Amino acid sequence: MHRTVKFAKNNIRFILMKNRRETICDIPKEYIKSIVYNINEPAELEFEIPSSITYRGKKVPYMVYEQIQGKMQIIVNINGSLERFIIDEDIDIEETETISFKSGRAYSYEKTLDSKTLIIPEGATRQLYKPVDETVHVSDGILNWLEEKTQWRVDTTFLDEDARKETSLTTETQTINIGSFDGYVAKGTQIWSRDVNINIGNKPLNFQVIYPSVVTNDGISTNYTHDVFKGLPYPVKNIKCVYSQDTDFRFGLTYTVTYTNGIVETFKSEFINTVNKTLHLSDIKVVYQTGNLVEQKNVKYRYFEQASTTWYSFLTNDVAEAFDCVFLFDSYDKKIRVYSKSNFQKDPKGERTHGLRLNYQTGVKQLNKTQKVGEVVTRLYIESSLTSISEENPLGGEYVECFDYYINKGIMSTSLTSALRRYNTLLDSKYVEWLTIKNRKNTADQTLSKQESELLTLQEKLKGENAILTAYIKAGNTNGQSSQSVVVKNLESQISTLMNTIQSTKDEIASYEEQIMVNANSIVKSNATDSSGKIFTTEDLEELDDYIIEGSMSNEYYTTSYALYSWAKEQIESLNTIQIEFTIETVDFLKKLQHPNGWQEVLTVGERIYMDDKDVADTDGYVQLYGYTLYPSTEIITDLQFTNNKEPISAIKTIGDIGRATTQATTMTNFYKAIWKDSANMNVNVAELMQNGLDLSAQIARGRGSTNQIDISESGIYIIDANDNDKQMYFGSGILCITQDRWKTSELAIDSGGVVAQTVVGKLILGEKIQVGNAEDTFTITGDGIRVTNSNSSNTERIFLGLERQSNGTKKAVLRLHAATGDNKLVLSEDGIWQCFQIHAGDAFDRLHSYEVPFYIPAKMQRVDEAKLIFKLDYFRAYSKGATAQGSQTMSSSNTSSAGGGTYSATTSGAGGSFSKTVATTSANVGGGRPATTSVTHMSASTTVGTVYTTPMAPGAITRLSPSLHNHTFVPSGSSHSHTVTVSVGNHTHSLSMSIGSHTHTVSLSFTIPSHSHQIVYGIYQHNVLPNVTVYIDGHPVSGLNNTSSINSSAEFNIAGYLNSTNGVINKGVHTIKVVSYSVGGNNEGLGRCQFTILLSGYMSY
Repeated sequence: MHRTVKFAKNNIRFILMKNRRETICDIPKEYIKSIVYNINEPAELEFEIPSSITYRGKKVPYMVYEQIQGKMQIIVNINGSLERFIIDEDIDIEETETISFKSGRAYSYEKTLDSKTLIIPEGATRQLYKPVDETVHVSDGILNWLEEKTQWRVDTTFLDEDARKETSLTTETQTINIGSFDGYVAKGTQIWSRDVNINIGNKPLNFQVIYPSVVTNDGISTNYTHDVFKGLPYPVKNIKCVYSQDTDFRFGLTYTVTYTNGIVETFKSEFINTVNKTLHLSDIKVVYQTGNLVEQKNVKYRYFEQASTTWYSFLTNDVAEAFDCVFLFDSYDKKIRVYSKSNFQKDPKGERTHGLRLNYQTGVKQLNKTQKVGEVVTRLYIESSLTSISEENPLGGEYVECFDYYINKGIMSTSLTSALRRYNTLLDSKYVEWLTIKNRKNTADQTLSKQESELLTLQEKLKGENAILTAYIKAGNTNGQSSQSVVVKNLESQISTLMNTIQSTKDEIASYEEQIMVNANSIVKSNATDSSGKIFTTEDLEELDDYIIEGSMSNEYYTTSYALYSWAKEQIESLNTIQIEFTIETVDFLKKLQHPNGWQEVLTVGERIYMDDKDVADTDGYVQLYGYTLYPSTEIITDLQFTNNKEPISAIKTIGDIGRATTQATTMTNFYKAIWKDSANMNVNVAELMQNGLDLSAQIARGRGSTNQIDISESGIYIIDANDNDKQMYFGSGILCITQDRWKTSELAIDSGGVVAQTVVGKLILGEKIQVGNAEDTFTITGDGIRVTNSNSSNTERIFLGLERQSNGTKKAVLRLHAATGDNKLVLSEDGIWQCFQIHAGDAFDRLHSYEVPFYIPAKMQRVDEAKLIFKLDYFRAYSKGATAQGSQTMSSSNTSSAGGGTYSATTSGAGGSFSKTVATTSANVGGGRPATTSVTHMSASTTVGTVYTTPMAPGAITRLSPSLHNHTFVPSGSSHSHTVTVSVGNHTHSLSMSIGSHTHTVSLSFTIPSHSHQIVYGIYQHNVLPNVTVYIDGHPVSGLNNTSSINSSAEFNIAGYLNSTNGVINKGVHTIKVVSYSVGGNNEGLGRCQFTILLSGYMSY
């Protein structure tokens, strides 16, 4: 027996994580204020952390307060069930004098998908998810996109097949396994060939070739489905596939299909570039349609318009609605569970049904109910640009009806209730009748398609055989002409017989269409009759009009009429079930939960709980829990929210796609439906429209208002206007011609090869391949756009305007203009105008002074296609050498010296004349560095001399002087030069004898350097050693330009990968290039210079 688990004993733990791998600490549950769970949005956790706590009677700082930061994660463990939350909002700080609090919110981790962008550049039709083992429906699904773009994964254990598939009426298929291919591929390589026996009888043959796994040796992996094989006229006995390269497809596969009658036909499809590569193909399949309509489960495909949105919004809104499914997010393991909405509500596997019961004895305090009577709709119009319910609707229109509310509530009169029941019985029988006729018409349509394909094949063959016959006639080969005439005659006979058969088939189809119209008229309420007579009286119809409440819904997801009609019936039935909004107040609800694994095993979002109140419960007696609030600190759960899965739907709104702008083109079927609807709006009877048409020429023909002469002979049929013989028409030899001048010229000719006319006038031209051009083929309009070329042998392109396929498979609008020479071109596309600009700079640098240049990428540059650096390193250069001018300077100094006594005597004699003596001589090298010495024999108290430029002693230094013969050393400032001082003395004699005792001398010295200048020496002085350099782009060292000097010639470097970017897109604005120099032997200062050019090209928008 299971014991009762008390709520208070359940284990709840909160763990603060720095990131998904590093744990910080536990957060006590008293600091977690609440957790709010709701099936429609991420769970929300609210916390409040104090700055300090009391520990052993003392107030101490609380570590969690300092450590908790935005974008950190919190792991919630409730009884072993793990959830991951992210702090994804601002953290508020409340400070007081004694304590502070940090408060904020964390959300379950699926909220991060709200910051992941999804872009659907063009409308796309996709399945929900392609499992790994799927080999038929090989195109990726929406959730495969999710797995490719994010780290989230689909939990295939909980991937509901009913979410992926739906029951629909579809064409039965058979599969032929071809096998695999593994080998080297070149142009003309045979990929595979297989003898087959595909014979589906008198129906056109459609098949696909599926390559679920295409892998090349250079790492490319993809898949292909080729479905160009449509409406084949004969059974097939062999299919051969060869790798090809031609004007149709640069890289493609060419299929040769051989029919059982020997006729051969080729088909081509695009394929991967595998030239001169090894190709591996596995599990190749041919899947063909048998032509039998069967009801079976098929993969759902839904259409999604061009969009730019976030993944979370896209999944929970668009995808959930389109596939009628529910997503549950495992926030801890980043996995997604997918349920069909029906199975999530009914829970057939019992995952969310644990026997809980909700009534006044188990915790219900009060039940509040509101009946939403205003939501009842009895006639629901369905709008869709993709398909129409009229193809499946027995009523034949675009609406469905249901009056169950008035019948079940007893509001409707007994007479009308009885009439409606009789009418519904009639509808059932007429539906079977209508479905039988419809299936027969479908078979006849298939037969007609096959016959017309056979006719086209025979006509093409006849054209070839006629060419052979003409050749025999020209060559005068009577034997060949005779035998070939038999061949031509047989073909003409086959064509004639087949045309008669085609007309019979068309008559049969017209008969079925008439039967459908009769069937439709029989179920018009005012005409409806069964075995008991007329069903509705006038009073019944008047009362029924009181109950007609119209509404409309649009749905742009469903791509088949069967699926849309089934959805429409579900909606109208739901709208006839009264929607009840209700709230439940509970008391002590959790205390009464009994489960051996704790309340979390029971009380989860989506839990089904039995409800005694039948008004509130669903048809099985359950309500479903879709939200509640947990308060961990008090271990209380409140705000329980339940649903009975009866969705309220406004009759004047749609479930989804309100205001959605539908941009996709409708299919051919929708085009004809539009004509049908337009004719109904103009009150034109459909049968009359089909019988009489709207064409004036048809009116003239049927009115027989003109008189014609008919001339029938072996040459053909001539129809001549009796009132104007210039106007004639000719039928014969597989051609129809019209003339206005009695065959001097022909203004219109139609044969199996096409239509030749001066003017084609009409509202619409339809075809798989339509091309407009001139005689020289210099102007063409194709499905891709308009192209103008030169009238030369190569037809060089001059102008192109149209849609051009990009490398990612999408098509973009492009205008391209070429110069006459073909050298220059201008390109405009959706991205902007293609432009190229460059930045050029250069300068010197050394190891202490780097060279840095900013450059700018305009904000209007939509994308950068090319970013190149052309860099050249060169030797350092100087361009002049010399000294600056120096002004005059006067310097003085005073020194006192002492000396001992002594005796000095000298005699000098002369008889007149002069005596010369060099008093001072200074000499120094220019730019040198030696002191100058001056010898003095006699010096007055003050001597002025010129300034002497000497080094290395400090300028102005003066030695002490003594009265005896002695030297002075002067080291003043200035450039190096020399001065000579000469004293002249006349002829005379001296006799000198003196005794000098100990004494002192005070010498004052002053000297002046006059103003002077030096000449500048011009020239180029180049260093002979290159430094090592590193070039940085936005702080990133460029490979090949990292601490090297081997760049003495211009070199190109791709720098796109070094420019700062966001999500792979180069940032707009300012970027930098920086050259850093290093010392090398012979160039200690790292002197150098460089020149560089940065070339940027891409699309600019204006």
